[in-house]
Amino acid sequence: MQPNTISIDQDYKRVLHIGTVALSYYQFQRSAPTEQDYAEWLSLLPELMRNRYKTQGFENAKTSIDFCRYFIMLRKREMAAYMQKNLCPEDYQLWLEKKDTPSNPW
Repeated sequence: MQPNTISIDQDYKRVLHIGTVALSYYQFQRSAPTEQDYAEWLSLLPELMRNRYKTQGFENAKTSIDFCRYFIMLRKREMAAYMQKNLCPEDYQLWLEKKDTPSNPW
């Protein structure tokens, strides 16, 4: 067995449960940023950038690499909070350890 892999036979129920919780998150996640996300993002920017993006407006900001990165970061935090809330501590820790590995079974 490769290091950092889970024995599916041994941990099948845990993996299935973690996968089910992750799927439930993806079924209800926000797929697009809101104007509230935009306003929060603007408040974090230096004044010159904030003024430039305010002038361009929300619709144009949705195609900005900077705003897209912010929204992706936001979704990652939301998923982590969702998983922590819906998994037992041991399964949440397992998810944290495995979520970004190429052998991610969920």
